[in-house]
Amino acid sequence: MPDGLDYTIKGEAIATGTLNARIETVTDERVTETKYFNQVPITSTTEVTFSVGNVSSDSMSVDTNGDGIFESQVLVSAVLNEAQSSDFTKPITKLDIKGNKASENSYISSVQISLSATDDNSGVLKTEYSIDSGKTWIKYNKLFVINDRGGVKLMYRSTDKAGNLESIKSTIVNIINSGNSETKK
Repeated sequence: MPDGLDYTIKGEAIATGTLNARIETVTDERVTETKYFNQVPITSTTEVTFSVGNVSSDSMSVDTNGDGIFESQVLVSAVLNEAQSSDFTKPITKLDIKGNKASENSYISSVQISLSATDDNSGVLKTEYSIDSGKTWIKYNKLFVINDRGGVKLMYRSTDKAGNLESIKSTIVNIINSGNSETKK
């Protein structure tokens, strides 16, 4: 697209889910900057719009129900420079479980879970985990405790600032005894 002009890009959703979007600035056939929007919630009636060109594209306007009224602005999740824009390598998440082991992946009582992620270029945007077989994902912020008796399937993954999503990793955490039947987050 020619420089010096403003462009408005509109999108309409066809199903419920999330939207990931990348706006790339290309100069002399090289991507010099990327603005990445991660997991913007949408429904089948959602419309989104953002402007590029002379107007800042650091946010996306969201009309949730398609009535022409844009109820919210979603800020850009990450802004990447030229080197980071060429990041195609997924981040790597490591799991650390602390607790009194009875045997491999079996523990006598509650365990403390910590996750740490690294990325080779753009940096880690977020790390998430699920304890309900991936139905819901919780953004990891700090150590959490699992104390449900029996086996809990812990799933985890990270996304980098370029939008590369790590393949889901999982492990079964088996608590043999527990004084409490709730899982704390």
